[in-house]
Amino acid sequence: MSEKIRPIKKDPIGVRVGAKVGFLNKKTKTFFLIASAAVILAPLFYFSFKYFGGDNSFISASVSGAPSKKVIDKNLAATICRSEECFWINRDGIAFGKSGKTGGNLVLSFEDKTGRELKTDTQLIKPESLAELLFLRKRIPEDLGVFLKSGDTSDLNLNDFNFTTGDGWVLKLSIKENAYKIIEILRQTLEEIKKTAPPTAGLDYVDLRIQNKVFYKFK
Repeated sequence: MSEKIRPIKKDPIGVRVGAKVGFLNKKTKTFFLIASAAVILAPLFYFSFKYFGGDNSFISASVSGAPSKKVIDKNLAATICRSEECFWINRDGIAFGKSGKTGGNLVLSFEDKTGRELKTDTQLIKPESLAELLFLRKRIPEDLGVFLKSGDTSDLNLNDFNFTTGDGWVLKLSIKENAYKIIEILRQTLEEIKKTAPPTAGLDYVDLRIQNKVFYKFK
């Protein structure tokens, strides 16, 4: 039997193809796949090295989650002052701004004489303490007709406060005591004073800070 010889042809660009054409095509295809992958992956490797290597700044910001700044409520509930500087306080007790001291008694205001550091974006009074003061400032005038003007405190724990009243005398109180009890004790004290002493216009102070005891003094 005579041996059949398969002719070798040339493709349009001159590459010889024939018996080994399948091998050459596979090799060429693999080469192009590797080259294409390299072109695609190179920018990714660069990006990964730049943003996920070294100081991991991208990871810290996007993956681990750098703490975002909390939005602070800027509804004014009270002011805490020292000398001529006043800090604006929201109901969470956080100072969200400050200004020079101004007149008026639209909101609760007291002078801080504790000597502690005062600064914005920090909690200057506990919310529950502020809530007690706001409640007393509202209910004492409503229930007893005693208007509380400006106050002050020298207590680092922010429990004891002095408030000047509209009649000029000072109410000394502690918010460690229940607010309703403070109002009731003050009611009884003022009734007693009116029976046994001159009108409250001559009063110097009423001190309710000591539990189950009341002190008052005339000028």
